[in-house]
Amino acid sequence: MTSRRSFLSCAAALVAAPLVAADDPTAQSFAKTFDELEARKTKVGVSHPIFNGKSGTTGYFFETHATTLDPGQMPHPPHQHKHDELFCVRSGSLEFTVNGKMTRLGPGSVALAANNDLHGVKNVGTEPAQYFVIAIGRDNA
Repeated sequence: MTSRRSFLSCAAALVAAPLVAADDPTAQSFAKTFDELEARKTKVGVSHPIFNGKSGTTGYFFETHATTLDPGQMPHPPHQHKHDELFCVRSGSLEFTVNGKMTRLGPGSVALAANNDLHGVKNVGTEPAQYFVIAIGRDNA
């Protein structure tokens, strides 16, 4: 079970990550509970889009979403890209791999995949794992 303090350390970053309208990708303030987030069923769990747009002050693009990953599943094979990704674990057990080094993460844990680092996650627990991803520097293309 996630302690309130450990979850809030990850969630604080998400409060500033608002949803935007398709015709206006600039961040606007908002607040939602987890249950209010859209839920999109996938082959390996559920995806909860939160934000995909740019900062109103810097114009820097970022994207954030929550994932509920079924036991034994990976969202996709290890990969790399030009943006950085911050992972915040809400519940469950994830194996985070970056450049061949594996680390087991539990509730309240965080991990960073820097740009161009080969990385991936897998639910290594017996229950669904929930985590947030904040992609920093991602373009909107």
